[in-house]
Amino acid sequence: MSRVIDRGYGFGLFFIIVDEFGAKEDLAGATIEWRLAASDSSSVLLDRDASGMIVSIEASTALITLTKLETAGLAPGRYYYQLAVAPVGKESRIYDSGFLTVRARL
Repeated sequence: MSRVIDRGYGFGLFFIIVDEFGAKEDLAGATIEWRLAASDSSSVLLDRDASGMIVSIEASTALITLTKLETAGLAPGRYYYQLAVAPVGKESRIYDSGFLTVRARL
């Protein structure tokens, strides 16, 4: 999946987190991490853990927001992101990944 944002504007990424059967994942006490890098093999530019996002345990969702300053610090181009979740008692796995395109602000 590719998402497009304008450089210098705030942006939110919304994720519904489900298990391998499509049921809502139990996020109570889960470790949740989101990372952004220039590519899938480069170092991390931005990251968030559960304390830096809005997590709804009841809805099994996570909202990651990027501030104006954070997006202004990204050069126009294509970036890779990953959302990893480790529910209590389970190993961490990638629940979502894809590309985020930053456009120059008009």
